[in-house]
Amino acid sequence: MRALILAGSVLALAACTPTVESASFAAGMAPRPADAPIVIYQQNRPTCAFTEVGWVSGTKTLSATTPDEVLAAMRERARAMGGDAIVGLVSGGESLTVGNEVVQSSALFKGTVVRFNDPGCTT
Repeated sequence: MRALILAGSVLALAACTPTVESASFAAGMAPRPADAPIVIYQQNRPTCAFTEVGWVSGTKTLSATTPDEVLAAMRERARAMGGDAIVGLVSGGESLTVGNEVVQSSALFKGTVVRFNDPGCTT
């Protein structure tokens, strides 16, 4: 019985975390340190030259997850991919309606992970 309760608790906690997916274009990029800043650009672009590393997306599926938590998880993935920034961030959403009630809604964020060509560049 304890194992069943523990498994249910783990599943409930997992459902509260954002889902992050990614794909790398550039193989062999070393990850960035855990405290390295990842700048997010929505409409503007970095002033420094950069190389595209891959793409990353994050999904918010429960009201217990905030957009900031999704972006934090995306930053973590971008660091692991060796990126310095996420550019071209776009967001969208969808809802599942049954009758007149929304029973589930989600928000999706997507962007391109980039690495600055000059290690001293931060923007």
